[in-house]
Amino acid sequence: MVCFGDQKASTPVAKANLFNRFFASVFQKLVLHSTTSTQTATDNELHLIQTSIKEVTKELKAINPSKAYGPDQIAGRLLKECASEIAPSLTRLINLSLRVGCVPKDWKCANIVPVFKKGNKEDVTNYRPISFLSLVSKIAERCVFAISILSLLVIFTRCSMALLRTLNYHPAFGHCPSDNKRN
Repeated sequence: MVCFGDQKASTPVAKANLFNRFFASVFQKLVLHSTTSTQTATDNELHLIQTSIKEVTKELKAINPSKAYGPDQIAGRLLKECASEIAPSLTRLINLSLRVGCVPKDWKCANIVPVFKKGNKEDVTNYRPISFLSLVSKIAERCVFAISILSLLVIFTRCSMALLRTLNYHPAFGHCPSDNKRN
């Protein structure tokens, strides 16, 4: 038996519906307090990002085979063991998704599992939701993240070097040569 406010449920379907109602109510409050974004692929530079077969293969091989899979029911072990065969097609799919600015609908789905925090186990408010996403969507996310970090490092390095040149910094001296003139 679980309860949410004055509602009680004892069958598996009724319990699932009660958890769903609670988690949805929490999510709706969060959405109302957050800012909404109407950016599209043309508003940002995401459409310029492309991943490689090498990067996708690396991420596929890094999957923990015992990880829980999402609604697509594709097991981590399968993705890991077939990484070399899957990577070319998955790379094309990820790059197409980035280019057109649209993520496959199945990548947005998740299996939500309630995990008990503390307190009364019969009260659904004492649970937090855990989302089991598609492992394929996680691979796409990791590839985009890796590319983004590399791009940021390149930009940061360029900006740092430009700033150092502006300050007349000389790495061999560890200071600005103009500092010597003051002493």
